[in-house]
Amino acid sequence: TEPSLTGPIVKPYTREHVEALLNQVQPYDWHDFFERYVYRVSEHPPTDELQRAGWRFAYTAKPNEFLNAGNGGISGWYAYGADMTGDGIVRDVRENSPAWRAGLAPDMHILAVDNQQFSADVWAYAMRRAQHSGAPVSLIVSQTGWFQTLSLDYHDGMRYPHLERLEGVPDMLELIAVPRG
Repeated sequence: TEPSLTGPIVKPYTREHVEALLNQVQPYDWHDFFERYVYRVSEHPPTDELQRAGWRFAYTAKPNEFLNAGNGGISGWYAYGADMTGDGIVRDVRENSPAWRAGLAPDMHILAVDNQQFSADVWAYAMRRAQHSGAPVSLIVSQTGWFQTLSLDYHDGMRYPHLERLEGVPDMLELIAVPRG
């Protein structure tokens, strides 16, 4: 008989196949796991797993190491909900954030903050001042040749995520990261 000349045959797998195989390795409700952490969009990161691993999320006014090493821009993603370049060009805006509600959008150029020409220092000062004021921060922006004034109603100061160790709980992240030989 002649050998088959069809080449490799693709046999796709289903989600049920993956869940059954994972159950053979570690019994668990893998269907619920994938529903919660893969197929649904969560507004917040899964903190219960971090807590069981001996860590928790905390937000402080100090940028974390990742953001410090970053892109040279201004990160307000976890505060007012936008990231921008040092020149005031908006890179991204988080949906339903104060920046989103103010009308900021990617590629807008912030020209002035509270009637002062934009700079990183002017922006930082406006964010600090807003913590002690009920008035929104006034922004003059341009986009595709059009100018407008926006009101950023945000008063909670800068926020950056950090991981903090939980006392009395084994550090599972360290155990995972240990080199194996």
